[in-house]
Amino acid sequence: MKKLVLAAAAAFTLQAGAVSAEDFYLGGKLGGYDVEEGFVDINELALGAYFGYRFNEYVSVEAEYVNLFEDSTFGVDVDGDLWAVSVRPTLPLDDEWELYAKAGWGWLDVEADGGFVSTSGTDDDFIWGLGIQWNGPNFHVRGEVQSDTDVPDFLIYTVGIGVSF
Repeated sequence: MKKLVLAAAAAFTLQAGAVSAEDFYLGGKLGGYDVEEGFVDINELALGAYFGYRFNEYVSVEAEYVNLFEDSTFGVDVDGDLWAVSVRPTLPLDDEWELYAKAGWGWLDVEADGGFVSTSGTDDDFIWGLGIQWNGPNFHVRGEVQSDTDVPDFLIYTVGIGVSF
């Protein structure tokens, strides 16, 4: 599945004659993440960056990185990173506001260390997200929530700002 998502993103990006520098965008986001798994309940800071290409007012592709800041639960320090590639369909509400969804593939790297526990792992799975965005002249502000389908009680919620160039 991840090869299919990457191939689709590459095909969209490499359309001959259709790529314009004005349709690329780049941004940063800040928020938090929440994981509830059994007795573990982690609520901590999330900081990320994204880069995308907007084909038209309805479809974009986006790559992102999110650092899931370290939290300590029962004396075990948990730290993680999320990398993702997504297709982003958009519903314009007017000239400035839009709703969007994200669907793609994500890679989650997690490390846990403390006491008698020291482990790390990587998981890749389908990710999804929902957001709202306000578009100004050459910049935007957005709020979004996203999740990984493999971990049922895992949410990342962020506010971001970006530029178009």
